[in-house]
Amino acid sequence: MGWSREEMIGQHVRKVATPASVALAEDRIRRFLAGEKLPPTFEADLIRKDGGLVPVEAWTRVIRDPRGKLSGFHGIYRDITERKRAEEQFHRYQLLLQRYQTIFALSPDFIYLTDTTGKILDANPALLERTGLSLEHIQQMHFMDFFVGNTPEKLLQHFTSLQEGHAVRELEVRAKNVRGETFTYEVNATPLKENGEVTAILSLARDITARKRAEEQLKEEAEIAAALARVGQEMIASLNTPEILERLCRLTAEVLGCDCSHTILWRPEDNTYVAAAGYGDTPEQWETIQVLEVPAEMVVNLETRLTLEGMVEVEVTASQESAFESLLRQFGITAELHVALKHRQQFIGTQSAGYRGRRGFSLRQKRIARGIAQIASLALANARLLEELERSNQLKEDFVGAMSHELRTPINILLGYNEMLRDEAHGSLTPEQANILERMDKSARELLDLVNATLDLSRLQSQRVPLAWQDVWVPTLLAELEAETRQLNRKPALRLEWQIAPDLPMLHTDVVKLKMTLKNIILNALKFTEEGTVTIAASPQDEGVTFVVTDTGPGIPPEVLPSIFEPFRQGESFATRRQGGVGLGLYIVQQLLTLLGGTVSVESEVGRGSTFRVWIPKETRLGGQS
Repeated sequence: MGWSREEMIGQHVRKVATPASVALAEDRIRRFLAGEKLPPTFEADLIRKDGGLVPVEAWTRVIRDPRGKLSGFHGIYRDITERKRAEEQFHRYQLLLQRYQTIFALSPDFIYLTDTTGKILDANPALLERTGLSLEHIQQMHFMDFFVGNTPEKLLQHFTSLQEGHAVRELEVRAKNVRGETFTYEVNATPLKENGEVTAILSLARDITARKRAEEQLKEEAEIAAALARVGQEMIASLNTPEILERLCRLTAEVLGCDCSHTILWRPEDNTYVAAAGYGDTPEQWETIQVLEVPAEMVVNLETRLTLEGMVEVEVTASQESAFESLLRQFGITAELHVALKHRQQFIGTQSAGYRGRRGFSLRQKRIARGIAQIASLALANARLLEELERSNQLKEDFVGAMSHELRTPINILLGYNEMLRDEAHGSLTPEQANILERMDKSARELLDLVNATLDLSRLQSQRVPLAWQDVWVPTLLAELEAETRQLNRKPALRLEWQIAPDLPMLHTDVVKLKMTLKNIILNALKFTEEGTVTIAASPQDEGVTFVVTDTGPGIPPEVLPSIFEPFRQGESFATRRQGGVGLGLYIVQQLLTLLGGTVSVESEVGRGSTFRVWIPKETRLGGQS
């Protein structure tokens, strides 16, 4: 009941019995005192401490004092929970048996009745039709005679439970009919009782063959998808052909559960097939395989079938083996599955998966192999395209670099002769001649800047920019920049202001690249600002130094601001630019800062000017070589 003795003593019976049970007990007391003869026992419901009910069979007797006066009652209670449950279950079985014949006749599921030993007593028409047996034949059988595989052992365990009165729910079993066809069933079995004793067992079996087949198919589809996803993920992560082929062979063997795998590619120049990659071979075997050249005539049948069907399974047999099968035998291969590799729909070779000792490939393996071939063909095509692009980029970079070097020589010669003329080394100049030579010098220097920027861009894109790391004292660097930029400012209405914090830390960076970066931003501000101020400030910030260049120029429109660090972009279009250059300066700035581990940002307002912020860490090794 869950009550302690202390909790129970002294309590009214109403606390531990339901109102109906209390009313029944009080009625029995009144009838007993009235002299009525009552049955010695009655049923009641007691209340557990946790609120649950316990059905009991109560036996009571009267307690009298020495003078014979009623003084109380003595009760004995027997827990009849199991008996009540059994009675309710028996009642349900009785109702079930009343519907027995109707259920047997109409149910599309298979129903059979057995005794407690498992001998079949009756079966419905659906079961007779599916098994192909007559009722008389079935009544001579044990119910486990239908089942195959490990089903009898499973059923034997559950049948013991049924004999003890416990139902069995949703038990999957496999059975066969007289034609040898195998089916999967879901069985629900119920023990039928009479007077609390199991007398028979009623079983209902639902055919779930189609459902199980669909589940197995879905499982297989999921396994195939997972295998191909793994292959695709690893293949996509590779960018060069040798690495792709090495991964392809390893993944093919692992995913298909084979002993070895090889990539065999056609070499059109001599019409032979050669091994480009392999997995699962001993070093000695691979040394032999990779130098082997197989003439196309030797595998012409295999090539033809692969071109038409996309897949060929080869089994090495002792009788009537071909030259190709004989070759496989030399490497201990007993069975091999080949799938075609293609480039732009053209056959370029084969990917194989082989067994050493086993034979036969399942439908699942073949489906995965087809998927692997498609992924491999795509990965190889992408690798070839990338390699072609890299070759094209290399040619472009070589051309740009060569042209930049070749162009700088005549430009420098022109600048030199121009400077000699302006210095009047060959006679005095008229004001008009001096003006012409100054404009020539300006244009030539702009052209030289363009050539230098193009060369820098080529180096950055080819990642051939060496970095020379050294300690840099920032005030010294800024003093050099101040001297150089002062000479470049030729606008009378424009002045430069320098604001240098006194506690700047030492930087460990590439001083040439940093100087180039800051100079580009300062010259950019001088170029676009006609009057006012260009302010250069430096201050310590976040384990580094922030350089701020602010101008009072025209500003940058908001729609242009996101693209100013892209190559060949400026705030104005090519058709309306009033300033020189092709828009490489800020792009080079951003690329150099990436190498130095720094950052650059810009704020601008049209008509009020722009502010560029460059941050450089105190020490970094990002991006370059020391």
